[in-house]
Amino acid sequence: MRLAGKLAAVLGGVLWLVLSATLFVAYRSIKDQLDYRQEASFRTHIHRLAKTCMDAAGPRFESVCLQKLYAVVETAEPGSFSSAYVVDDQLRILLHSDFLRNDQSRKGTPLSDVLVRQGIQTNAPFSIREGNMWVFGEPLFSGQQKIGTFVAVYNAVELARSMSWLQRNAWHSLAMASLIGSLFGVLLAATLSYYMLSPLDEIAQVARKVGAGEFNWRVSEGRRDELGEFAVEFNRMIGKLGELDMMKDSFLSKMTHDLRAPLFAIQGWLGGLLSGQKGPLTPAQERDLKLVLRNGEALAGLIDTMLEVARLEAGRTTLEKEKVDLESEIQSVLQLMQNRAAEFGVAVRCEADGLDEIVADPRAIRRVLTNLVSNALKFTPKGGQVIVRAKKQAEGVVVSVADTGIGIPKDRLGELFKKFSQVPETKNLVRESWGSGLGLVICKELVEAHGGRIWAESELHKGTAIHFTLPNAPASVAPAPA
Repeated sequence: MRLAGKLAAVLGGVLWLVLSATLFVAYRSIKDQLDYRQEASFRTHIHRLAKTCMDAAGPRFESVCLQKLYAVVETAEPGSFSSAYVVDDQLRILLHSDFLRNDQSRKGTPLSDVLVRQGIQTNAPFSIREGNMWVFGEPLFSGQQKIGTFVAVYNAVELARSMSWLQRNAWHSLAMASLIGSLFGVLLAATLSYYMLSPLDEIAQVARKVGAGEFNWRVSEGRRDELGEFAVEFNRMIGKLGELDMMKDSFLSKMTHDLRAPLFAIQGWLGGLLSGQKGPLTPAQERDLKLVLRNGEALAGLIDTMLEVARLEAGRTTLEKEKVDLESEIQSVLQLMQNRAAEFGVAVRCEADGLDEIVADPRAIRRVLTNLVSNALKFTPKGGQVIVRAKKQAEGVVVSVADTGIGIPKDRLGELFKKFSQVPETKNLVRESWGSGLGLVICKELVEAHGGRIWAESELHKGTAIHFTLPNAPASVAPAPA
């Protein structure tokens, strides 16, 4: 499911980016809205204070407006208030928040701030930000006549600090929402990826089984989408491949079986000719007939091998298991192969001692050992050696047939136990050899029929070792008859 993991990561990342960007925009919007509400609140507050001053025009104007200036000072956030004052229509200060401290020095002095003077001259409510100052102004009218302007000055930095806790709360809330949304998005992406790609993983597993020749596997067909249709067609393809494989095996079995009778007849006639039944032969005739007979014997061996593979794969070969002395069987096979080893100039020996009896079919074990030792001799140069080792393990015995031959490329090891598989890089490199590519297939079928496993290790130009395992003998199996 590596593809599902990648897809989940990509989808999760995209969802996180989209969600984070959306929440960031939302945070900026909330921040701007908080700033707007703050400004609107100040405007409303200043407008109400200014209206009270306007309503008090006359002898009570100064006392009432001073009370409102006091209200501005008292209701402001600590540290945010700078000053408040009322100027007349000639821009002279009538009242100032300093008056609350009995400081009358600014009374009647002209207003010096140019930007505030411009705002006042508009005769409309205004709001000015300059540096750290935030100025609010509200004109005062008595009827249609402008009698002055109410002005409040605040420290913008302190006001922003007073609002920062609201912004932090908004940020924390949005960050938590982003985290929860991201986790949910990743979970959703992972679920969606698994749902979409799990059929592909199942198809890949079944494809590996089919590639190994197991045509009885099928994938689930429960989905009603394109992947479900693909699963149906994939299963139909497996069925067709299984039918073709059965036809091929049936054809090979029938053809090899039908070839045996005429081939044995030819061998019989050749044997009769070579024995002189039809009269004496010239040396050239005898040489040619021996060559034909030798090739006929090789062809007969190939036919017998193919028939044996067909019987093993069809399950028509029954193992007759009994308690077996494995070391004795190994020595017997090596003694049988001694003449060929001497002909090739290769030493063979056994390294096994103190082995317990195992439960196996002795004829099958001899066939496996014969095939493996014969292969090792084919690819071991003169002066090399073939060693058969056997050692006990907790679950049984491990047998290894190792040689000092030319070895096998590592990328070819996986093909050794497939039918008709040969290694072209090493074929006939040491000496000319006949082979069908079925010997190791027979070994694999026989070893696995015993409940064991077989595998190969090799290093090019240094040698090859074929290992297989056999289980220990259970106590209920009787010893082999003498």
